[in-house]
Amino acid sequence: MVTGSKLVLIPQSTVDTDTATTGDAFSLTPGSSNLILVTEVSDRTDGTYALEVEHSPDGVNWLSLGTVAGILANGIAITRITDSAFHLFRAILTSTVTTDGADVSCYISFTPNRL
Repeated sequence: MVTGSKLVLIPQSTVDTDTATTGDAFSLTPGSSNLILVTEVSDRTDGTYALEVEHSPDGVNWLSLGTVAGILANGIAITRITDSAFHLFRAILTSTVTTDGADVSCYISFTPNRL
């Protein structure tokens, strides 16, 4: 189980093609709260970047928690996750209309439940 308060979903990297990158699945301590998803785009030349967060009861069947709207400029998008019924998560970063790209990173911050 993750016990920290910040977890990298998609490490910072240059995204310069149209692609979908699925981050590793991870587990939060059941009862963790205040889940905040942060997507950061910097050094953007072109492209649109969207992040979808999924949760799962078993690591096989994934359900969407929603997608951060496409990011079209340098900046940070912050989204609160309020309705997760499960403790397994993963993120999918999708880039479109990308030739030269941008540096993109995504992480989640949370308050762990101290069992």
